[in-house]
Parts: sequence; structure tokens; C-alpha cells
Amino acid sequence: MQIFPIGIGLGHSDKVRVLCFDETSENVFSAGWDCTILKWSISQTLQPPLMGPNPPTLSPILKFIGHQSSISALVYWPSQGILISGDKQGFIFFWNPKNGELLAKIPTTHLKITALYLDNAENVLYSGGSDGIIRSWRFTGDNFKFSEGNFPPLELFREYHGPKHPIHVIRVDPIRDLVICSGDELNIYFWKKNTPDRPTLIYPLEKTIFSFDIDPIQSKLIGGGQKKKLNLIDYSSHPQELSLITKAPISHVLYIPSHQSWIAFDFNASLYILQDNAITSIMEDKFFSNSMIFPVFDSTGEILVLSSNTDENKDEKFSLRFFWVKWEKW
Repeated sequence: MQIFPIGIGLGHSDKVRVLCFDETSENVFSAGWDCTILKWSISQTLQPPLMGPNPPTLSPILKFIGHQSSISALVYWPSQGILISGDKQGFIFFWNPKNGELLAKIPTTHLKITALYLDNAENVLYSGGSDGIIRSWRFTGDNFKFSEGNFPPLELFREYHGPKHPIHVIRVDPIRDLVICSGDELNIYFWKKNTPDRPTLIYPLEKTIFSFDIDPIQSKLIGGGQKKKLNLIDYSSHPQELSLITKAPISHVLYIPSHQSWIAFDFNASLYILQDNAITSIMEDKFFSNSMIFPVFDSTGEILVLSSNTDENKDEKFSLRFFWVKWEKW
């Protein structure tokens, strides 16, 4: 893998903590502590010259205003073309991503929303909160034409109980009909979708798991947190674990289906590439940061956008960094 910087995005006034792409991978959305969502056009970053020592400075093409507290979660609903955000006051916001129109602001019983996940196959939205509860939501009614004056009711579908601390990551395995989560504790929780009151499996990994992702085809999970290691789990029947040592605690783990590879980031902004249950490559000093970063890949795995809260240059303190990723076989 080779990584080339192609742009620096300026526009946020505080730390960026969540990012997501739309279904076309032509636009990326960013949000965080300044209570705003910014929309960026990827086509801006792909104009010649694509790469060089001084990538161009980019400006957002749209600003979404409405949150009154820090935005802690952000997902895109491709089938309906809607952007969804959650904040630290427990509200879920629904937006028209084309013009920034606020379609609805829905209160939840979470004190703070800490994670969102969208099950596109079933059009069910999952929210995780500081209360350690996962709630699933679905729309009722037959009219799914979303607009500010026509927004179908959102009803609470199920509540998943077990964790005692805030939720960090939610995933759904559609093949095995599982809801999976981790948070501010040492356990990975697995529920059958229709048995939310009790987890079918609680698997301890380490003190605090900051991130994980799954490959549902192979029923594999890779997670990491405070300890300097990546944990690989085969959860298909009887879980088997393999640990891989890293140079720093792990902040983010992402599975890239288009390349059947895992990407992990540590607290020193190093990137780990994993294939076949092994770390195949480590990349350092590529992101102009030596601290925790918040990344997102597009659907092709060829565009990487991350937040870079650097103190080295005050003018770029809360910037986004855009990269072009060239995959190679190794």
C-alpha cells in the first residue's frame, strides 16, 4: 500500500470525531465538538496535481447547523439518501445531505448518544449510549418520502442490555443474525437480534476496547484498545483468539471489504495492514500527526479521510486530511 496526500480540509473550529461517506463516495461528511456537520466534495481533491509536497487547501461545500451539543455519531442511509447524526444531548438528527435541510430532530432516552449504526438490509437504525444500552429504531407507515413536512414516525423497536458502560462500536452480522458491540469495558457482547434482553455471548478481550470491526462472511472480528495488541476472534462457533503485538494502543479498526483487508490505527497515528491473521505491513509518519486520529475509507478503499487535530500549526489545528490509497499485493 502507498498513501499520497491530496488535500487539507479547513472549516471546523474544534475537534473532528466522526466522518462518513455518501453512497457515491463523491462526498464525505465530518462532525465533532463544534456542533456542526461539514460536507466536502472528493472531486475537489482529485484535480491535478493529485499529489505533491504541498497538497491543496479545501473548503467545505455545505454546512449543517442545528445541534446544540457535540456530535458524537454520524451515518449515511444510502437507500433513502439521508444523513443521520447523534449528539451528547441524546438527540438523533435527520438531514437532507444535498441542501443541509433538517428533516427531523428526534429525542431518545439515551443521556448521550455515543454510537450509531445502520442496518441497510433491514432499514433499522441502532443507537448506543452512555447508559450502555443499544436501541434499535425503525420507521412506521407506508410513506417513505422524507421531507421537512413529511417525516414518518420513528419508533423504538428493541433494547439490547448487558454493557454497564458507554458503547463505542455497533455492528450487525446479517448472516448469523447477530448484533455485536463494545465499549468502555473489556467485553465484546453478542446478541441474537430477537433476544435483546441477554447477550448470547460475552467475550472478554482487554481493559477497554476502543474499536473493532467484523468480516461477516468469515465470522471474524478484530478489536483493539488500551493494550498494545490486536485481538483476532473467530466467533462462528467456539471463539478462538489470536493476539498480535502493536507499538501503541489501538484507536480504530476497519475492515475493507473491497480489498478483503483489515486496517488498524494506533495512538501514534501508525497504520497496520492485516491479512491472513497476521500484520503484513506497518506504516508510520504518513499522516502528519503523532496522536490519535479518526479515519474513514470510501467504498472502494482508495480514498482515506481522517481528522488531524495537530498542535504544530494553529491554522490547521482542526483540519481534515485527504489521501489517495494505492493498493499493492505483498
